Amino acid sequence: ILDECLGAGMNRLSLQWHYRSKHESLITFSNIAYYDSKLITFPSPVTDDVAVRFERVNGVYDRGATRTNRAEAEAIVKGIEAHFLSNAKKDQTLGVVTFNQTQQSLIETLLDARRRTSQALDRAIAASSHEPLFIKNLENVQGDERDVIFFSITYGPDATGKITMNFGPLNGEGGHRRLNVAISRAREGVVIYSTLMPQQIDLAKVRAAGVRDLKHYLEFALKGPRALVERSMPTGLEPDSPFETAVIKVLRDRNWVVHPQVGCSGYRIDLGVVDPRAPGRYLVGIECDGRSYHSGATARDRDRLRQHVLEGLGWRIHRIWSTDWWLNPDAEIDKVVARLQEILASDAPSADEPLVNQEVVLEPQPADEDMPPEVGRTTLFGPAQTSATTRPIDMPALPAYSPASIPGGDPVKFYEPSAARALAEQLLHVVESEGPISELVLFRRVARAWGLERTGSRIVERLRNLVPASVGRTVEAATTFYWPQGQERLSWSGFRLANHENTSHRHVDDVCMEELGNLVHHVLDYGGSAPRQDVVRSVCRLLGMARTPSDAEARVGSAIDHLCKAGKVVEVPGALRLTS
Repeated sequence: ILDECLGAGMNRLSLQWHYRSKHESLITFSNIAYYDSKLITFPSPVTDDVAVRFERVNGVYDRGATRTNRAEAEAIVKGIEAHFLSNAKKDQTLGVVTFNQTQQSLIETLLDARRRTSQALDRAIAASSHEPLFIKNLENVQGDERDVIFFSITYGPDATGKITMNFGPLNGEGGHRRLNVAISRAREGVVIYSTLMPQQIDLAKVRAAGVRDLKHYLEFALKGPRALVERSMPTGLEPDSPFETAVIKVLRDRNWVVHPQVGCSGYRIDLGVVDPRAPGRYLVGIECDGRSYHSGATARDRDRLRQHVLEGLGWRIHRIWSTDWWLNPDAEIDKVVARLQEILASDAPSADEPLVNQEVVLEPQPADEDMPPEVGRTTLFGPAQTSATTRPIDMPALPAYSPASIPGGDPVKFYEPSAARALAEQLLHVVESEGPISELVLFRRVARAWGLERTGSRIVERLRNLVPASVGRTVEAATTFYWPQGQERLSWSGFRLANHENTSHRHVDDVCMEELGNLVHHVLDYGGSAPRQDVVRSVCRLLGMARTPSDAEARVGSAIDHLCKAGKVVEVPGALRLTS
């Protein structure tokens, strides 16, 4: 019926006043993400409106069997008990929302068991008859309201540490609408119990709007309104015109990340579309005939010279004329999306392609009172290179990781005493050439040269006994790293990058903590201050990793923490920077 009315020319009416939430922050995310900031909301009579709270849980998602997260369920039950037995909160009604049905059943089971052992809790829950406690999953919570809502995100790393980008109903059509309904059920407060961290959601692997919005909602719970500002306007400037705003909205609705007003000083690219494969750079720059266009003195300045310069810097430029947009916006957006998809299909980056290409310096964002002024200056690693000639002139040649070449041996003679000297010399040569090097990589390199396809415990034991005593060693957890003779690791500032001309890709587990720290230092030294997650991605790309799995993110994060403790890097809200 609604479609028929709209087709007949009737006006569409949208919700404009929101009165349910007693704290404005409860509706802020939905207002920006789903209602174009058009809802009329009312400020809370408090100076620090933080009604959405993130509660980190060290849990495991049982992906292959029960599809539950027991640690989160237990934390929810403890939260329910604390809520109903608290004098300050006992009059507030409570609801629990889970992200799948099996987690809902587990929480109900655990709560029933707890009520049987606690008469006080059982009586308190039973007394809330006006709006009784409910425990529902995301698909059947519509229409319910409570003063406080607990969320169990449920999903996260499994027992092996792997995270899949499958979040149940959020991956399906209309998943973002289900999320919007769920997060707007509370009148006074939301507590998110989550094993999953927002940086563990890789939007390059999934394009569902519901998953995208879950990531941003978790960021909002952790950072507050600043996360919404960083997502929508990382340059600190708003779109130049309603025309640009309309283009941004349509592209974002199609799950593209778009930044307005990219650049510095007097000239800016109207819109930058972020490359989903490498969030530190732009896939395409979109020029609209707005203020920057009309500022050109002549048509030649506007149409030819500027685009020539930008393309020479590595940008891919797509232009949208306002007249074409107003006549047929669907056709124009289809052209943009087709261009983006064409580039993604024809220009898939290889695993060893470095992230650091062309620097784009953005205007400072409004600085927080607790943020040093220089941290407001954000540097992004921008457009992809189109040719070798677009390399920045002042970018020095960087050292590349090069696997050592060693002569082969007869696998039959590998364990014979006569082979010991040759093996020891080869081990020393590899360490001197590739060190610091992990024990696993070192032994595999030598074993493969001798025609041994497996590096079992017997091979490891033989080679470990043959490593020359003069070789330095450091141990990180269960991994040993071997260092070249005479190399002082505490003063070593070296690092090696992936080289597409050889098989030099390395996982962060095969890189010692000192080298990871030096790579972090290099990224910040070259690019200026940057968010922690962007620095982690950049380090992984420089090592030749096309993805940034959770274990890699954690290890590079540890290197960053070591630098912070050593006073070489400082972390302030939203950014990392070198101390000198």
